[in-house]
Amino acid sequence: MFDTIAIDWGSIRTGLALANSTTGLALPYPKECLTPNLLLILKKEIDERKIKLLVIGIPTNFKWQPTEIGLKIIEFIKELKNSFGQIKIETVNERGTTQAAQNLSLNNGHKLTKDELNHQAACQIFELYYSQQHATN
Repeated sequence: MFDTIAIDWGSIRTGLALANSTTGLALPYPKECLTPNLLLILKKEIDERKIKLLVIGIPTNFKWQPTEIGLKIIEFIKELKNSFGQIKIETVNERGTTQAAQNLSLNNGHKLTKDELNHQAACQIFELYYSQQHATN
């Protein structure tokens, strides 16, 4: 069912979403994801779910250049390519995805934990990617 993982990378914890690139469905990852464990978690999920695509959010400034965290994510992408060379990796500008996830949760009357917020932001990253892909097709 899921062939994509969306990633909201953080220096301490990372948000993940399991997604279907055909239907556009994205669900928040059901477990905590501390960044030092990220490669192990990704390996497990890629192997078990036969993941074909990773979508990673990169924050940019108002000049569309990667922020300091964005530069760290670019380095992380190099690590991903070394570890999972067979997987397609796409990036999107993630600006506003965490705020959008926060707004959704507040509208539902539920304050998210840090893990839930990061995973919801990863869902927003995938939805942004999916809408961009379908806007050009």
